[in-house]
Amino acid sequence: MSRQKKSPVSVAAGTGAGSKTDSLTCQNNTTNTAQTQALSEPFDWEKSERERQRQRAAAWQVAVAKLSVEFEAAQGGGYPEELKGYLPHERLGLLKALGFRVVRRFTVEGEAWVEISGKICVNLKDGFVGRRADP
Repeated sequence: MSRQKKSPVSVAAGTGAGSKTDSLTCQNNTTNTAQTQALSEPFDWEKSERERQRQRAAAWQVAVAKLSVEFEAAQGGGYPEELKGYLPHERLGLLKALGFRVVRRFTVEGEAWVEISGKICVNLKDGFVGRRADP
């Protein structure tokens, strides 16, 4: 039985029979082969463009809904269409999904209200929005 001696360079570099880098190289070759096969398929530019347009349309709807809530509050208060027909906890979730942050929660005459970013107060029961009156 003869043992193969490794040179100090191969030991320091981690090369040689059965080293960790050999197993990593094998794994990288397998990954690179899968990536090459995936890249050999033609890229569908139309599908990518449709996806981008869909995401933009969804972002536009969110922006319009948020502006509607801010507009109603700035015009002295009102009931924005986007907040009608929801339960209180659903309404709060919708406000968060629109990008508003909840600043504080409070009750007025037994009804739950929240103050959201922009000094906007929302009645969670019926969806009324208005600006907070600064003292």
